[in-house]
Amino acid sequence: MGFQLAFFAGMQGFFLAFALWLQAGEHFSPLKAGITAVAFSVGSFIAAPVAVPLARRAGRPILAGGAVLMVAGIGGVALLGTVFFGYLNGHSFKAALVHTAPYAMGAFALCAVLSLLLPRTAVSEEALAES
Repeated sequence: MGFQLAFFAGMQGFFLAFALWLQAGEHFSPLKAGITAVAFSVGSFIAAPVAVPLARRAGRPILAGGAVLMVAGIGGVALLGTVFFGYLNGHSFKAALVHTAPYAMGAFALCAVLSLLLPRTAVSEEALAES
């Protein structure tokens, strides 16, 4: 669960700062900024079919846990947004993004460390063989 919290906190905070930097700092239109970030959406779309088999194996608690983690991740938007906007006062958008990026990187580093604590599979190998 900590893995997802770190992932979503970093992801949401990064995309907030990134979108603002593209639009206000680099003068991208909202459409151009959205197109710039479309690779993430495409990756999510491609990986989404994995959710159904995972939910079948792990049950509803995995879905509820994911939802709770996403709610908690909204907190990484507030944190990284505060860092970004706090630094923006008196600095350029580029400088604010550069200042905020290490915080997002820290969240992803935490994600990498916590991923080592995850079990190899959601259910035991024996349970998979019985299905």
